[in-house]
Amino acid sequence: MRSKDWYGTPMSSCDTANPLFGEDELASNILADIPVGIIIVSAKVEVVYVNEAACRCLRLTREQIRDKKPPHYKWHMINRDGSRLPIYYNRILMELLEGHEVRDKLVGVWNEESGLYNWLMLSAKPDMRRSETRYLVMLHDVTELIESKERYKTITEHSLDAICIIDGTQWVYLNQPGLDLFEADGPEQLIGMPYENLLHSRHHAGCRERCRSVLEDHRVAELIEEEWFTLKGNRLHCEVLGVPTVLGNKRMIKLIIRNITERKRAQEMLLQSEKLNIAGQIAASVAHEIRNPLTSLKGFIKLMRQQGATDRYLQIMEVELERINSIAQEMLYLGKPQTVDKKVLSLPAILEQVTGLMESQAHMMNVSIELLYAERLRIMGDENQLKQLLINLIKNAVEAMPDGGKIFVRSMREEGYAVLTVEDQGSGIPKEQIENLGRPFFTTKSGGTGLGLMVCRNIIKEHDGLLEVSSRPGCGTVFTVRLPLVCDNNNSPSPCV
Repeated sequence: MRSKDWYGTPMSSCDTANPLFGEDELASNILADIPVGIIIVSAKVEVVYVNEAACRCLRLTREQIRDKKPPHYKWHMINRDGSRLPIYYNRILMELLEGHEVRDKLVGVWNEESGLYNWLMLSAKPDMRRSETRYLVMLHDVTELIESKERYKTITEHSLDAICIIDGTQWVYLNQPGLDLFEADGPEQLIGMPYENLLHSRHHAGCRERCRSVLEDHRVAELIEEEWFTLKGNRLHCEVLGVPTVLGNKRMIKLIIRNITERKRAQEMLLQSEKLNIAGQIAASVAHEIRNPLTSLKGFIKLMRQQGATDRYLQIMEVELERINSIAQEMLYLGKPQTVDKKVLSLPAILEQVTGLMESQAHMMNVSIELLYAERLRIMGDENQLKQLLINLIKNAVEAMPDGGKIFVRSMREEGYAVLTVEDQGSGIPKEQIENLGRPFFTTKSGGTGLGLMVCRNIIKEHDGLLEVSSRPGCGTVFTVRLPLVCDNNNSPSPCV
């Protein structure tokens, strides 16, 4: 009577005396239960044993595996570049027949029923201790791993953003959008090059610190804006996110780089457009303000012709001329092309200049401006942009009070921030509308565009600040701007906490 294998399948006499595991029942049970696929093949290339894990790996039943000899499987080898070499089993069989072990060969087995490849990691060992050589084949199913890698590769290569890997000092990998971003003809132009060669020098120190944090602490680096250069020398404005990753058993940094150059240009154009719009709106009030000292100057010139020059007349004329010059200077700030030039600034000085400029327009609307500020509030920022911000806020406050009223402009120090508030006595803004403030073309004013507050939000973001809006219907609205203070330590500006 023929004995049966561990799955109830009849076996030949040679099956029971398999030299690979002998007659040890414990070893037999182990082979049957382990998650690794095991196939034992005779010298005639016939399957004499297969466990359940092998059936799962090959997506075949035990009977299908026994009926089909391994050479009949459509084996494929996967090369490093992803190409597939058919009939790879010939190489494996040749190595086995020559008495060599086969270790960790990645192969694909075509499954005719599913129409898909089963990706397997194959190892094999010949056993020639008996007259009839047998071969132990071990299979690990890596289909899910391979498919996930292919999906990741597809997503990476077709991403709209540049996805790059650095080891902390130099480029290790760039996808095609990354090569296109830096205007490289191929990866060989960038792989191995220090990434700092393309990064603006002012970002070097900060980038090194973020790289250290990602590599040593395994933390995700915050999203920041940086300036980069292409291989052809073109300047790029980019948003960069650093994520820890592993490549070749080494800790690496994956950079996701998004080109925002066009967005920055559009923001600058919008800011310039809004500045011109404001300049046009206050032109009438500025003309009125200039007309007053001009009238005084004309009158004193006539008196001087009639009575001769006196020190008193000349002093008054000098004051009036200085007033005209001050107003003209403020108008020039509005008309300058927008460039970001951050330096340490005195916030009280900016408040005095802007409120002085806006007083004439406010008086025409029967509105008065009350200024109260703390001394020695120093911030790092662009003077033109900050003036633009204050003009927009005060202008909105003036227009919120068509029947007149008061505007309170205050500044104070609070936990490392300069806190600026602009408060009006208007009718207020409904709570459900506050969250929409700053969106393009959303406005609470008839004839407004909603672009002014959007420009304000962009300027505040550019200066690492925060904007808060609070309002009560019938009681007015308060806009609060928080900007980081700067302290001078050994003549070196630094954040003041």
